[in-house]
Amino acid sequence: MNSAFKFILFISLTFLFVKDAFPGTDPFTIELEQVPVMNVPTLQSFCYAKSNGKWLLLAGRTNGLHSFTTSPSFPSWFQNRTMYVYDVATGQVWSRSVYQDLSLDLADRLSSTNANYEQVGNKLYIAGGYGLDSTADSITTFGCMTVIDIQETIDAVINNQSIASHIRTVEDSRLINTGGELQYKDGYLYLYAGQRFYGDYLSPYSVQYYNYTYSKFQVTDNGSAIGITNFTLYTDTANLRRRDLNFLDAIYPDGSPYFANYGAVFTESTLPWLDPVYVNDTGYAVDNSFSQLFQQYDCGTLTMFDSTNGSLYTVFFGGLSYYYYDTVISQVVQDSAVPFVHDITYITRLSDGTSNQNILPVRMPDLLGTEARVITDSTVPNYSNWVIKFASLTGRTLVGYFYGGILADTANFGNSTTNGNIYAVYVTPTSIGINNISSEIPDGYELSQNYPNPFNPSTKIRFAVPRSSYVRLNVYNALGQKVSELLKKPLSPGTYEVDWQAQNFSAGVYFYTIEADGFTQTRKMVLVK
Repeated sequence: MNSAFKFILFISLTFLFVKDAFPGTDPFTIELEQVPVMNVPTLQSFCYAKSNGKWLLLAGRTNGLHSFTTSPSFPSWFQNRTMYVYDVATGQVWSRSVYQDLSLDLADRLSSTNANYEQVGNKLYIAGGYGLDSTADSITTFGCMTVIDIQETIDAVINNQSIASHIRTVEDSRLINTGGELQYKDGYLYLYAGQRFYGDYLSPYSVQYYNYTYSKFQVTDNGSAIGITNFTLYTDTANLRRRDLNFLDAIYPDGSPYFANYGAVFTESTLPWLDPVYVNDTGYAVDNSFSQLFQQYDCGTLTMFDSTNGSLYTVFFGGLSYYYYDTVISQVVQDSAVPFVHDITYITRLSDGTSNQNILPVRMPDLLGTEARVITDSTVPNYSNWVIKFASLTGRTLVGYFYGGILADTANFGNSTTNGNIYAVYVTPTSIGINNISSEIPDGYELSQNYPNPFNPSTKIRFAVPRSSYVRLNVYNALGQKVSELLKKPLSPGTYEVDWQAQNFSAGVYFYTIEADGFTQTRKMVLVK
């Protein structure tokens, strides 16, 4: 839910000149390809789980951004009251009303918007949500935990059977939350930030409370009843006044998992949050050294970790943003109305803990992204927390699908609806086939002779990096023309090996050159056909 500055009378626009907005040094490229689909459910602010090539979709809303001028701003008739199953391979859709099998109270909770959810194995955990309480005939924020057996529920929907025996719920006032995020790590669920909102959004009698907290707890489940145990609450009124944010799985340089909160709304001055928050087993830390300029509101994201250099890449697809790139004037523009944007950007968190954000040349096909999801493909290499193993990507790879969210017709103060298209998301690493052979720190830079040599059609090139460096590795023909860029990225100390695939090159003599921190070395190799 976006309160989107309904009281702002003056919109501030600031123009920032960008000398080279697209410097060409991105570690990967992103491509979006529309998937031909029919009868796909159009949802935003929904919950999802995936199993055996199928998605389970529920809750959320079937209209666009809520109204700022007419009441009710969240009409109950746009609540999604249906569970859907979507087959990724065939595009087939099955559906079943949650009111068909469940109690009225439980069905209301599973029809709410902006609930907090997380998939752990075959279980989908859902906490809170904002929607109609039919018994009280009022709009409220729910306080509950619901557990859904994913595969069993998918099978029941497909076979037109009752879903009731596969769903359990418990009331708990500590879980009254909407617009936060739910994550899982090492047996604990983390319910982060969010708010409590009672009444219709525009009602003079509505009440809003930010939670200023995150909690860590466990859920007991014997198959028929669930409970909340080992509950720990963290409170910070200065830094956790946040909602409608991205709270994402992440990987430290040593390979251990944590969570990263990027963005959120609103500060006390009704502006987006720019400083990230990192959460792990022992607590949290606010990163005041970095300002996230783009996409502070909940949007479709993709996270990848590069084990060769300890870098974490988080990609943001469209959404609402405090800054955006204006293609007409080739400048980055600040807009305090936080408009819908076409930008696709990524944040790199380097191994030394510093971060930067870059704009990719590719753009969203429409004003999409807000309250959408990128649902990763089950075949893509990933860590236990679903973060993609970037170093395992060997070329153009289908990593997932962009689904759902809000589709706007203009950046500010226009009309919107739900997105009815699905887009396949492809990632192509800029540097292909690099392997970290050893993390032992070498004595100096070194470029080894390729092997095999002569070769056909591929060869391996090994090199050593004694300290963190930005490394370039290029291949040139006998005329001195660069014919292949094998590597252009920061690397941690260690010994690496790169594959050069030369199937599309003519036989002859080639030279390969490494450049790193003032060091340059060139060697010769021979391609035979």
